Amino acid sequence: MASKGIVADLNKGEKLDGDNYDIWHRKIQYVLNEQEVLETLTHSLSAPEQGDTKQHTRDLAAFEKLWKALKHLRTMSTMIRELKTAGNNLTDEQQVQAMILSLPSSWETMSQNMTHNENIKSFDDVACHLELEAERLEAAKPNGSVYMAETNSHRASRPKRKSPDYTPGQTLDSTATDHVARDRVRFVEFCWILIGSRNIIVGNGASVEVLGIGTSKLDFSVVWHARLGHIGQERMARLAREGLIGNLAKVTLPTCEHCLVGKSKRKPFGKANRASFPLQLIHSDICGPMNVRVRHGGSYFITFIDDFTRYGHVYLISHKSEALDCFRRYVSLVENQLDKSIKALKTDRGREYLSKQFKELCDEKGIMRQLTMPRTPQQNGVAERRNRTLLEMVWSIMAQGNLPISYWGDAILTAAYILNRVPSKLVPSTPYELWTSKKPDLSSLQPWGSASFVHDTFRKYGKLGPREKKCIFIRYSEHSKGYVLIGEQPDGSVTEVESRDVDFIENEFPSRGIVGVTQPSGSAPLEEDSQQPQPRRSKRGSVPRRRFEIEGEAFMVSSQDDEEPRTVQEALSSSTSDKWMKAMDDEMESMRTNQVWDLVDLPPGQKAIGNKWVLKIKRKADGSIERYKARLVAKGYTQKEGVNYEETFSPAVRFASVRLILAIVANLNLELYQMDIKTTFLNGELDEEIYMDQPVDFVAKGQERKVCKFKRSIYGLKQLSRQWYLRFH
Repeated sequence: MASKGIVADLNKGEKLDGDNYDIWHRKIQYVLNEQEVLETLTHSLSAPEQGDTKQHTRDLAAFEKLWKALKHLRTMSTMIRELKTAGNNLTDEQQVQAMILSLPSSWETMSQNMTHNENIKSFDDVACHLELEAERLEAAKPNGSVYMAETNSHRASRPKRKSPDYTPGQTLDSTATDHVARDRVRFVEFCWILIGSRNIIVGNGASVEVLGIGTSKLDFSVVWHARLGHIGQERMARLAREGLIGNLAKVTLPTCEHCLVGKSKRKPFGKANRASFPLQLIHSDICGPMNVRVRHGGSYFITFIDDFTRYGHVYLISHKSEALDCFRRYVSLVENQLDKSIKALKTDRGREYLSKQFKELCDEKGIMRQLTMPRTPQQNGVAERRNRTLLEMVWSIMAQGNLPISYWGDAILTAAYILNRVPSKLVPSTPYELWTSKKPDLSSLQPWGSASFVHDTFRKYGKLGPREKKCIFIRYSEHSKGYVLIGEQPDGSVTEVESRDVDFIENEFPSRGIVGVTQPSGSAPLEEDSQQPQPRRSKRGSVPRRRFEIEGEAFMVSSQDDEEPRTVQEALSSSTSDKWMKAMDDEMESMRTNQVWDLVDLPPGQKAIGNKWVLKIKRKADGSIERYKARLVAKGYTQKEGVNYEETFSPAVRFASVRLILAIVANLNLELYQMDIKTTFLNGELDEEIYMDQPVDFVAKGQERKVCKFKRSIYGLKQLSRQWYLRFH
């Protein structure tokens, strides 16, 4: 409290005027002594003791060099003040450069350190750096002041000179000439030095290269931080208050590089600035590919969302390369509708957005690009959240409906239509109202996939026929005020119908196969005029047919088309046994023609592998049967590597090669023919000896105990494809 009063008196006006030096000097000494800095300020740099050892010689040389530098520092300070008095004010950078360049050649290392030290920005920083070096040399003298720690076993003597940084439980110096650290964690100041410019000799006599020089402060907070597994400062402070970590009273942790490596986390993204008018900022993203293509072949969808209104447009695409065409269509549409131009486009760094053509389009339109950082989709959060919302709506409405998964494209368009007409948390009203300045009409919304009856203007059965046909609602019309529905024809084909004359049954969700034009029950087609010539029709009875579905896709098949048999016995006991028998005879004839095996006795130590008949029904595009096919397959899974097969690798054709051939054919207007080689793999010659049991129901009479020794490969063998490849190479 007394020192504060003296400082207050000094500030009030009691200044040094030449007559009051004694009282002024005593007050200043009192204040400095209370702040424990008087001894540090009044302590002068003393010369080291004389001696004949190498250590004394090095200390004396360092002292003389430092003394000359401090003297030179005072000389330069005087010159800078004189230049300032004469009106030549030097900038801080000029003062630093002048001081460093004026140092003698013996101070080359110190000059380099100060030149590359980012903390030295003024003449005062240079002076402070030299004074720190002086303190380091003073502390390094033999028999100098050693600051010992108080331990539980004994009480060390207090130092002769107080240190401003002394705290209980801390050792500040060990009188070593150089202190070595394995990392930069505890450095207060640090600068790199030139590689190979300085080495030190360690205890075992080895020379170690010095990477950098700086000042370090020994803090037991850092030591306990490492002992406690790099826990946080708050938890360490709690342990210190409870006295569980020794005499450490205050925990102050510097920046720990190890914690940065082990505890690093992503920076918060904060809140983005919203656009203030339509088309000021557009968000875009591509979602896909989906594992099932839409009915028209697309497997992706691309979105464009206006930041101000949150009004979105969705386009279905087959490839990401179509993003440029979609954006060009979107720009033409919205700029013509709103009579404004797009100011900025925000996307991720997908290659479809970074193409040269996309950049040229944005430059031509004057659209500024905003790209997210790599692997940071959060910066494109508006488009990412819109994609997620659309997919969640699609999953929900398709779970309610009974249409195949290939109708997800229609569900996406329906979801986008609805989202533009419902409110959002970030817009004061609906996106549709902000985009068109009109209130949306929600009375026309209907459940997706619900049953609908469309007015039939073409009445097949005349006035007595039905006036509506049953369909399924799939989306809203894009260019008309109506609905898009699907109806199924009697032949199984599906047609899309756009109409406004639709009646809905909102609690019924039919599947494909039970909708379409139906004939009135209990009625027959109207008789045509008997005088008109009637076409001659077949008298044979029609083959009954039935309908079945595979993942929602309907097929019309004959009633006799049962499931494919799994065994030979099942095939021979079915109604089509003669056809299956003929297919197996054809396969065996192919084996004999190509001389695939010879019947031999099984050698001792050898083991024959089994075989199996694989029976398939080949169908045409309309679902009718093309032929019955039987394939004899060896049970290659019983083969052992190194015994009856070695390598199995075989190169395969790349799709790029197929596309290249198709491109050449299209460019040169050539004709392309596709060829199918029967029993292709029978042409591969085997190098190993492989034996197989004779096929079931095709055992040679009189040779029942013999086995088939392969000369050529058949389906199922491990080395099948490789032998076929080696046949041509």
